[in-house]
Amino acid sequence: MSRRKIMSSHAPIRVAAHLLGLDGALEDEAYNVALQDVDRQRAAEIPSLPQRTAFLAARRLLRELLAAQLGCPPAAVPIFTGPDGKPRLAYGNIEFSLSHRDRWCAVALSTGAPVGVDIEPIRPLPGMDAVVAEFFPSVARTAFAAAAPGQEEIVFFRCRRRCPGEGPVIIDWQVR
Repeated sequence: MSRRKIMSSHAPIRVAAHLLGLDGALEDEAYNVALQDVDRQRAAEIPSLPQRTAFLAARRLLRELLAAQLGCPPAAVPIFTGPDGKPRLAYGNIEFSLSHRDRWCAVALSTGAPVGVDIEPIRPLPGMDAVVAEFFPSVARTAFAAAAPGQEEIVFFRCRRRCPGEGPVIIDWQVR
């Protein structure tokens, strides 16, 4: 059986993706209540104030979203750091991913499969054609091939978020 056939045989996965502008995200005092001491200790180790602020705002958003799913206060969400350095949930079947860049934070949540989210500027990348040919589903390959000159990067980054290795994905975006 071909790799493409195996990849396309999965049932759709529902992903809740949240995008938060970080400007003013820590201006209210509620952010401090949502955090644990371990969050504040880790933030204190970050020398850059903008990166420290982004970390705290991202961790607040993550805790609030997970708390809503788990039915507990944000500060009670049992997040730990896995051996790979990534945050993990101590129990439950919720998978999540967190990314922050510049003045934006993104969180993806799923109960169907592991997820990943990245905030990246749209830019040319070496080898895009090869990645599209090998990993993207046929509809994305067709869209990439039909893109107007200079628009390939936009198509690439839009299609890339669909997790072609996991089959169809339904993404519910919420922007704050």
